[in-house]
Parts: sequence; C-alpha cells; structure tokens
Amino acid sequence: MGNSRKFIFFRKGSGGEIAATAIKQPSLTIYPNPVCDVMSLNVESLESGAAEIRIYDLSGRLVSDKELYVNCGINLLTMDLAEMGMKSGVYVVQFSSPGISEENKIVFTR
Repeated sequence: MGNSRKFIFFRKGSGGEIAATAIKQPSLTIYPNPVCDVMSLNVESLESGAAEIRIYDLSGRLVSDKELYVNCGINLLTMDLAEMGMKSGVYVVQFSSPGISEENKIVFTR
C-alpha cells in the first residue's frame, strides 16, 4: 500500500451536521479573485508549523511579509488588503509552510 498519509477531519456544520474532510495532500486556495478588501486563504496542511505569506507587486517589490502558524488540518486565514493600504493592481502571493510552497497571482480592486 505504500506510505501515503491521509488525515480525516471532522467539523460541525451550521445546522449541527457533522462533515468529514479527508486531506491527502497539502493545498492552498486563495479567494475571492479579484479581491475587493479581504483575501482569504484556505490552507490544507498535513503538518503543523511556521508559515509565511509574502505579497509582491509586479515590479518585484515586497509589499507585505507576514509570519504565522498553521495547524495540521484545515486553516482559514484572512488578510485585509485595503487596511494594509495596498493600491489596486496585480500582485503575486507567495505562501510557504511545511509541505506547501505556492505562488499565485491576485487582482486587487478598491
């Protein structure tokens, strides 16, 4: 069978129902895109540990660098880009944590 790891997480829904989610591999989803004010990151991680979110403008200038901690399982992170004073435009979001290293483009509109 191999050494593939899979974790199953249970959470209670708004109506009291129990939902199971299986995580087979780490993943990152950023939404909405385009972002109006708040950017959400859904991180599914197989390990707990330090993480970093870096945001660059298209000229390569670092706009934001945030260090945080992710737990094993499903993590929902938010960043208020409007509150950070970012201007409308296209940005590159780099996310790194144990088992995940991804880069995504987002459009920020005010």
